[in-house]
Amino acid sequence: PTNGSVVIRFNEAIDPASVTSSNFYLYTNQGTVPGTRSVSADGLELSFVSDAPLAVGTSHTIYSYVDDV
Repeated sequence: PTNGSVVIRFNEAIDPASVTSSNFYLYTNQGTVPGTRSVSADGLELSFVSDAPLAVGTSHTIYSYVDDV
């Protein structure tokens, strides 16, 4: 779906303050996709929801560089 969210599940809790637009983002060949990042209450899930529907027929890549696990 074009409005789906991306969720990464960790086996150890992460610090929500360690998640930024610089180390967790969705990317296309057009650049970074604007969206909202969130960490679950237990710190085990990291989510990204785009601000607008994702482009159909476009490759999307999620990048996650969260070192604080």
